[in-house]
Amino acid sequence: MEEKITLPRIVWGLWRIKTWNRAPKELARTMNKLLDLGVDTVDLADIYGDYEATKMFGEVLQAEPTLSKRIKVVTKAGIVLLSDKHPEVSSNFANTKAFSKTCISLSVCL
Repeated sequence: MEEKITLPRIVWGLWRIKTWNRAPKELARTMNKLLDLGVDTVDLADIYGDYEATKMFGEVLQAEPTLSKRIKVVTKAGIVLLSDKHPEVSSNFANTKAFSKTCISLSVCL
């Protein structure tokens, strides 16, 4: 069966969420304002914010649990970036082992 996927024209990108220095409740208010404007999709990946964006966005959802029922998340898997958090990594690359169903499921669970 062929499934048709439609994507929104505008999403809220969280690549730099760590640099915004905003509390989870403040970010939840921002997400509510965006929802009021029709922006219901968030761009997120485990590498964003030096590997902290997913955790930070989870804190936003904990601050306002009703958001999780109102948003969609677009994410990526398999990208590895240089970071002090992963000293074993010596260069940026695509980790093809991360394309397994288990790895993808773990990377998108908030």
